[in-house]
Amino acid sequence: MNSFIKCECGCYNPKDSKYCVCCGKALKQKGSIVAVFDDPQRGFVLLKHLKKTSLEVKGFKPSNLTFSDLGEVDFVVLDIDPKFRELSVLLRRISENLSRSKLIAISKKGYFAIWDKLGVDIVAEKPSDVVEIIKKEFAYSDLPIYTMKEAEAFLKHFSDYNVIFVKFNRFDDAKIFNLHHLLVGLYYSLKRSDIFMVVPNAYVAIIPSNQKDGRGVKILKEKVEVYIKEHLTSDDISLNSVEIVQLKNNKKEISSQKEIIVAKEYSRQESSEDKAKGSHKSEPVFAILKAFRSQLGKLYFTSLRKKVEPYLTLGDAKWIAENRNYSDKEEIERLTEEFTQLEKQSKILKYTEEEFLSSLDGNVEILSLPEVQSNIIMLINRDASFNRIVREIKKDPAISAKILKLANSAFFGLKGKVKSVEKAAVVLGSQEIMSISLSVSCLNKFSSPFIKDLYKYAIATYAIATFLEDKLQVVTSAPLTAILHSIGYMFYAQYMKDEFSEVVNRAKNGGVFESEAVDVLPARAQEVSYKLATMWNIPQRVAQIIRDFLYPKRSSSFDASIYVLHTSVLFARILGYMWGSYSIDDISYHAYKVFLDRFGINIVKFFKEHHEELKEKSSNMVAVLA
Repeated sequence: MNSFIKCECGCYNPKDSKYCVCCGKALKQKGSIVAVFDDPQRGFVLLKHLKKTSLEVKGFKPSNLTFSDLGEVDFVVLDIDPKFRELSVLLRRISENLSRSKLIAISKKGYFAIWDKLGVDIVAEKPSDVVEIIKKEFAYSDLPIYTMKEAEAFLKHFSDYNVIFVKFNRFDDAKIFNLHHLLVGLYYSLKRSDIFMVVPNAYVAIIPSNQKDGRGVKILKEKVEVYIKEHLTSDDISLNSVEIVQLKNNKKEISSQKEIIVAKEYSRQESSEDKAKGSHKSEPVFAILKAFRSQLGKLYFTSLRKKVEPYLTLGDAKWIAENRNYSDKEEIERLTEEFTQLEKQSKILKYTEEEFLSSLDGNVEILSLPEVQSNIIMLINRDASFNRIVREIKKDPAISAKILKLANSAFFGLKGKVKSVEKAAVVLGSQEIMSISLSVSCLNKFSSPFIKDLYKYAIATYAIATFLEDKLQVVTSAPLTAILHSIGYMFYAQYMKDEFSEVVNRAKNGGVFESEAVDVLPARAQEVSYKLATMWNIPQRVAQIIRDFLYPKRSSSFDASIYVLHTSVLFARILGYMWGSYSIDDISYHAYKVFLDRFGINIVKFFKEHHEELKEKSSNMVAVLA
């Protein structure tokens, strides 16, 4: 997707190519934008808009702006208060290092004159205005454009899917440019999970996420046809056809010989991006999250047993035990077909999830940790001396205060009062220090109305994980992962408030948070947590646990950390720290088995016996750290 560079001869080449594979001419690389902003939240919104230009985008705070690795930059976009003290110094640095770049400032109308005097090329009121300006200045579209080779390679992964193909009488680059507003409008009118592909000189392809029955695909096809007819205004471009084709034997039946011959001129080698992404294999987890929370027990009696077995809850296991002779053939056939169709949809959801997660790489500056917290993690990872870690802690008063507060809390039950950060750090240990540092980072970085509740939920999970460790007499990564496992939720609460609010409202009406999120959010929160954790240099094993804790059997059959986290999360949710409806029967059956077989603990009885103590421990920890 947008992974090519077009040569003057008309051939499309993989984005990393220096020379055209057809004619051998040197290729002009894709343009780039540098965004500089003084407010991280406004910066995130700006970067989100700028990505619509399809140019490479990098974001910086003024203090972090470096020029050594930027290369040639087409546009520098400034979203900075004109009263910023170092503005003149910043502009001078940009002028000296990026003299060929066009400078665009975002500002209220009242400050336009100031920016003119400062020598910027263009002043705009909103990020969306900047996008339009850049589009006019630069000839790249925000459409997901594929070469024919890329499209064919990609569509191979969707055999037996229904695909809508749209053909125009003329569809070369010039005509695509003329159809830009129509195609963009059509693109954004689709569901987030539908895949949209523009293939020059061939067609537009749409892979509907709803493959459950032909009726839904037909309705979408009619919707597409009506939209195009209403918005097609060009005199020399007409709509040839809108048709539904079921892909068979990994080949498209709709391509004429003429189209295939033309396509060969556009790409002669497989996209490096397609290779990197692999085959986009579907994951049953999407289908399970979406529709089968209460029916896995029945699926256990079908040919899908091996697929659903890692996802069974204790409630499912009870149902299976009570219905060992279950043999409703009609119901089994219906569920098998429904699951198979949802797996197809899962393949599309997995693809859109990967696209979203890869887009976060361009927001490293915004999503990175503050310097002190980042240094603390680095020092702990490197087994640095205790004194060095304490010196770094003392640079941040908020972290120092929380460490002292926790060390003196009833949770640790020390006799005397801890007065120094050094002694507090000794009492707590490196894992707790990292946990507190990260909790402070989350509070500082995220500030939406939902953050306070999510923070309390993370702290309650942390308290329960620590309590479980004590009772099991094991040391795990669970307390640290308890703090980290909710950062994906925090990300959405901060940067996609409307979508997150919708998920919360659905969960409040009796749903399970993750199941409701599949329909609304572009990627699972656990995958976003994993992405952020890797950006923050959290140890890989810890990052994997926060990604896989919902279904621990998928990750490990023996790592106590992931089972303690899974159980702590459920306990915190049952105690009311998370939106949704939860019960002890929602625990993973494999977690139940691990506690029983490995530790000799019936976790259901444990929860009932220690319910009040868990409630008190989590409440006290929230009071100390929240």
